[in-house]
Amino acid sequence: MKTKKIIAILLLIVNTNCAKGQNNNEDSNNDESKYEKIETIDFVAYFPKTEFKIENLNNLQTSNGKGSVNVWTLQGTNGNNPFIYQVSQSVLTKEMIDDIEKMPNTLNVICNGTMMSFASKLGGENFDFKPLNENGLVGMSSTCTVFNENGIINSKAFRVKNYLYMISAGGREIDLKAVEKFLESFKVIK
Repeated sequence: MKTKKIIAILLLIVNTNCAKGQNNNEDSNNDESKYEKIETIDFVAYFPKTEFKIENLNNLQTSNGKGSVNVWTLQGTNGNNPFIYQVSQSVLTKEMIDDIEKMPNTLNVICNGTMMSFASKLGGENFDFKPLNENGLVGMSSTCTVFNENGIINSKAFRVKNYLYMISAGGREIDLKAVEKFLESFKVIK
């Protein structure tokens, strides 16, 4: 139960801090020049290029002071259709790691809670969760409807060592090819 509360608080902080509205067109062209590469010592991801900058918030502290989150967010609108692309990297506490190791389903609960918390800010409903095991990454993926079922959010959440990563993209009337390219572009370096 403590783990669920920590994740909910952590995501509330992240999504509140990333809730600045921006307007621009997202571009789904497969031309690599249409994407901006974000590379850290831990991962690489390609965000669609827009006139807006990718916001990066580092070392956001959870309300209990035991964890921190790094977030990279691109959000805007295509006409009146909002979209968002986001990578979050959360430090798992020792308590969370112990829970995951003692009760393997705990990772699924944390991943699902993380994805639901993110999408709920956009009216997320009709969640479809599936186990994720690709390229050695174990966790969960989800698809849900947002904006009164006029849009979607696709997400992946998984653990790598002491981190929980969540990669999400979607919006209203969004180009699904751009969403998939973004999700597939994410690679863990370490």
